[in-house]
Amino acid sequence: MSAEPSIVSGQTVRPKVSVAMVTYNHEKFIAEAIESVLMQQRSFPIELVIGEDCSTDNTREIVATFAREHPIVIRPLLHEKNVGPHRNHVAVLDACRGEYIAFLDGDDYWTELAKLQQQVEFLDANPAYSMCFHDALVVGDHGRDEPIYSNLCRSHTQRVSSMGSPVDRGIGNG
Repeated sequence: MSAEPSIVSGQTVRPKVSVAMVTYNHEKFIAEAIESVLMQQRSFPIELVIGEDCSTDNTREIVATFAREHPIVIRPLLHEKNVGPHRNHVAVLDACRGEYIAFLDGDDYWTELAKLQQQVEFLDANPAYSMCFHDALVVGDHGRDEPIYSNLCRSHTQRVSSMGSPVDRGIGNG
């Protein structure tokens, strides 16, 4: 399984999955969020599009460092002025080139190494489905809370078995 996108004749292959990440003042969390994308075990190319919205902490510097270290995977959108969460999110989605888009906020992270692989296999095998999701855990200062989304639309969805949960620190994005 690949850790970086495929390159053919010097050209980067269109990513199968674009990971859309928006961030603002996530200095304490952004590295773990990015690393959880980079650790994904998969058989297809991905890109990580990060919209950094002029944070007042060191978030921008952390994003820029990761982008320099992983230029094939990470595509930072470093806004010149703060555009707000909605415009930042729209800019990130507009920049995504993948067949599928996975969402991960800059204060969250994924725990399952094969999360993207499992979701892509499910969606490719089930073209009638336009999206999929999984349970999540909320982590606060006191530790893990109960899973969320566990009963959401249960009668109208099909779960991907053994899907790991993302972790949401529940602090929002700006």
